[in-house]
Amino acid sequence: MCIHGSFKMVRLNNPRESGRTEVPVDECIADEIQMLNDVGVVTYGSCCGHFEDNSSCLVDVSSKDALEIMGYVLSEYSSEHSKQGVYEINIGRKINI
Repeated sequence: MCIHGSFKMVRLNNPRESGRTEVPVDECIADEIQMLNDVGVVTYGSCCGHFEDNSSCLVDVSSKDALEIMGYVLSEYSSEHSKQGVYEINIGRKINI
């Protein structure tokens, strides 16, 4: 985990509605978030937890099969997010690539 405010830019495979193709990500998880984007996973947001919570990332349900192959488990972030096809994964664990 890193100090709040310590970040690294990550290239997105799915640009935001604003047109942004890069976003700042907590430095300690940025490499994993970049890898997810590099293999085609659609990510929406992430946080390392800053020593208070688990590291996680919001992902699109369209990426479910790829994520499960890599060993991630999708869980409900909120019922409202799930209705929109957005789920949460825990990150920072060993994955299968």
